[in-house]
This record gives sequence, structure tokens and C-alpha cells, in this order.
Amino acid sequence: MRIWIALLVIAALARPGDACQCQEFSKQLDAAQLVFTGTITKVDKRIVQGVVCSEPRNGCGAEYTYRVRVDGIWKGKPGAVVSITEQFDDCSHQLPYKTSERLVFVLREPGQLHGCDGTQPAKSAALAAVTKRLGSAHKP
Repeated sequence: MRIWIALLVIAALARPGDACQCQEFSKQLDAAQLVFTGTITKVDKRIVQGVVCSEPRNGCGAEYTYRVRVDGIWKGKPGAVVSITEQFDDCSHQLPYKTSERLVFVLREPGQLHGCDGTQPAKSAALAAVTKRLGSAHKP
């Protein structure tokens, strides 16, 4: 009986984000089918019915499609321009990406962005980590 009570207490105290533990970046790169840099040129938003978010925040419950101009490729064969869809839920990053943002895209599956894939702003530390792990990027 005590075990059941302890399990109920743990379940009640667990934060939603705890279920979204991401792997370290090097493992995300290894698991990805596509790794590339690109700039978002267009963002489309669509409200999705039935998405449950434990904490209300900007973007949750919506699906975003990003049109991206690819400028460097480490892994896979994306086209020069790609569309990537992200459905916002509790495992998504904090805010939807915006037009003109340049990102390192790390995708487990082509065309789909998931919260724990490793996609992040294309800052010098991220670019250096990708290059160290995967070598030099090439042009599309």
C-alpha cells in the first residue's frame, strides 16, 4: 500500500517537461537523418484540435510549417528549400521560430521537427559542435 501511495505522490509531483528528457547533442546528431543550417523564410500557423498542454504558453496547441532556405549541409540530402512541420506540445522548445531566424536543423525524420531533435539557433558553439562531430558542411 505504501508503494502505491509513493508512486501516486511521485506522479503528482512530476512536471510535464520531465517526460521530455533530451539526449546530449552528439547523440541527437548521430540519430538524425538530416543535419543542416538554414534561414526561415516563411512561417504558417494552424491550430490543432486535441493537443493537450499542461502549461499554457505561446504556440502550444498549434502546428507550424517553416519554409527554410538551406545554406549548409552536414548529413542527408535536403533540397535548397525545404518545408518543416512542428506540432507544439509539452516537449517543444519554448516559442515558435520566426522568419529570418537561422538555425542548425537536426531532424530525425525529414520534414518533421520534434522537441528533442537538437534543432537550435545557428550560434558559433552549435556550429562548432556539429562540425567537430560531422566534419565540414557543404553547400546545397
